[in-house]
Amino acid sequence: SEVPQANLGIPRAAVIAAAPAIIAASSPSVTPSVQPTVQPTVQPTIQKPVIVVPSVEAQATAFPDVPNNYWAYPFIAELSQRKLITGLEDGTFKPEDPVNRAQYAALLKGVLKGGQRPEIPFSDVPNSFWGSQAIEQAVTSEFLQGYPDKTFKPEQPISKMQVLLSLASGFDLPKPADPDAALLPLTNRDQIPDWAKPAVGAAAQSDVIVSYPDVQQFQPNQSVTRAEVAAMLYQALKTKGDLPPIQSNYILRP
Repeated sequence: SEVPQANLGIPRAAVIAAAPAIIAASSPSVTPSVQPTVQPTVQPTIQKPVIVVPSVEAQATAFPDVPNNYWAYPFIAELSQRKLITGLEDGTFKPEDPVNRAQYAALLKGVLKGGQRPEIPFSDVPNSFWGSQAIEQAVTSEFLQGYPDKTFKPEQPISKMQVLLSLASGFDLPKPADPDAALLPLTNRDQIPDWAKPAVGAAAQSDVIVSYPDVQQFQPNQSVTRAEVAAMLYQALKTKGDLPPIQSNYILRP
């Protein structure tokens, strides 16, 4: 089977779980007057990775299927200059291909540095899995979560809304005082559940929502494409660093 690359230069599909990975242990009960014979287990310190904005390292890659007039070309070109995304073995980018959870985690790895936590035991992500380290780092940095059954489902497609939830959490985007007001420009905002509106509203007011062909018709439950992930990640990175603004009619402006 094909072994995906570590950036967006990889095959397909991903989703963010509604429930966090279960990594908890209860502290033992100790009677104050009795010295325990065994010291309580100390939970290892979790050090979250920090987000870095990579600098330009190369010329923008000329992908034959991403011409200069392609709607997401500016975003893809900027990220390729920072070596955050690559093409496939045949030199194409396949911007319309869907992205899965493991591929999305691999893309995030390019903007995360450091961090340390105990190994996260997902039953469907063995150490030999190509994206295991990227997944662990994405979970540690609170971009992604596992499922209550201790699986990660690395091959599962990720939706547009789930990418926004991930970016809002990982980049700690400020929540709007009135999420409904922040989402007013979206004509199909009724497809966003109430519990997700604060995070999606945070993405909206931070100019992270990018939608083609109609910016007001954001389809939250559709599988996200490689081009859309590139565009939204660039906009999220812009909230953390001095990146050049991209003029695009497909960035939602609340």
